[in-house]
Amino acid sequence: MSLFLLLSTALASPADFYGFGGKTIGQGGGGVAAVNDSSACFLNPAGLSQMDQPELLYGASIIRFNMPDLPDLHWDTNRDGTINSSDPALKVDPTPDPADGAAIAFSTPVLDRFHVGAALFLPFSHLTRFQTFDPAIPTYFMLENRLHRYALAMAGSVELPHGLSFGLGARFLVRSPLAIHFTLSAGVSAEDAAAGEDEYVDVEVDVHAIDLRLKADAVPTFGLLWDLGETSPVLEGLRFGISGRGEASMDIDVVMDGQINASLEDAGTLEDTALALIYYSKVQILDHFLPRELQVGLAYSPNSRLDTYLDARFTQYSRMEINVAQTSDAVLEATLADLSASGIGDGNPLDLGLEDTLSFRTGLSLRFPEWELGRKLGKIQLTPRGGFGFVPSPLESQSTDSALLDSDRLVFALGLGAVHQFEALGQSRRLEWDVYGQMHQLASGQLARPSSDPLVAGTPIDSDSVPIGGRVFIAGAQTRFQY
Repeated sequence: MSLFLLLSTALASPADFYGFGGKTIGQGGGGVAAVNDSSACFLNPAGLSQMDQPELLYGASIIRFNMPDLPDLHWDTNRDGTINSSDPALKVDPTPDPADGAAIAFSTPVLDRFHVGAALFLPFSHLTRFQTFDPAIPTYFMLENRLHRYALAMAGSVELPHGLSFGLGARFLVRSPLAIHFTLSAGVSAEDAAAGEDEYVDVEVDVHAIDLRLKADAVPTFGLLWDLGETSPVLEGLRFGISGRGEASMDIDVVMDGQINASLEDAGTLEDTALALIYYSKVQILDHFLPRELQVGLAYSPNSRLDTYLDARFTQYSRMEINVAQTSDAVLEATLADLSASGIGDGNPLDLGLEDTLSFRTGLSLRFPEWELGRKLGKIQLTPRGGFGFVPSPLESQSTDSALLDSDRLVFALGLGAVHQFEALGQSRRLEWDVYGQMHQLASGQLARPSSDPLVAGTPIDSDSVPIGGRVFIAGAQTRFQY
């Protein structure tokens, strides 16, 4: 049997969802023209040129979800092949799992005008997670796997004349071909079954070989940052930024090559019979999908105390596929039977309309005057931050066969930074702390899922629709040390 299963997560990573770095997250997750620390590896590689000292960044975030309860659903819960009143109700909790993780970044100047950096987001529970779902069961498909991903970026920048900086970098993925070769043998003894023996079926599984290989891949990124004040005094404090990346995915090609043997023995006057099924499948998993993305933004600092920014982000979601297993071709070979004319259909029909999105984010930060802590303790400066964003859903339409949940999001962010300057070992040191939080509000709505006769799997029992909405909460802390 040859199966071609397409499974993909049309999602990116936590760094794309809520930002990377305390300053960025506390201002709403944007700032393509305002970034000036190691988080530039993700947001805009050209921003590395704004640093004048080596820097080490470390932070940790927690993320929690609060989704509305779903009604009980029709489902073949007793697994008798039909959906009827004898099936207990299917209860589904749509709340995604917590997605806590750590952020680590490093950057340094290497020459007078050159800077390099690397940044990593690492989930606490695993490196990455892949999980498919049944499209008939209501699922927040944009949240399920997206935040359970590692994210790795490396970048470099060069500072050019007239306030220009240019950066190049890469986002790194892993491709994993996997091959499994096996034989499954099952024998039934009719004589033992007639005698009431408990063990009248013998099953043997023989895995001949498993071949797994990891291959690294990279997605190119670029960035431009222009301090317009360098060109004219009238534009003092105004900066323009642009960054973008290509499209890629973490391909996992799974080949399963097997033979299934079944036999019947001691069946009275019947001859012993053996049946062999040849099974071959190729599974292509396009996981950790990174859509093409382009960000442009402006940042403005009217004085040394206030910084503001406004970003627009275009994301090409129209090309993405959803992590649902679908059969596009199937062939079955067997001894004792001709199955070439057998029709094999897809049990997960999926007809979606997905569109490109244009999202917006804005934010500001306000630096308070420095406070002297004493000769030995140095001085400290506090910087409160805030931000807001609008992120539209790429889900434009879907057929009655699926129940994917998603809606537009409003993003609210707050943060507080502290810069501590002190003397240590005869040198001036700088230590920064940030605490931050975000709340993403999903627009409320209803997905029509009316019951019908015969009953359809995944439709509500006592309702004609499924509620959509909920909130996502992010909170964390970060420290930056320059030396």
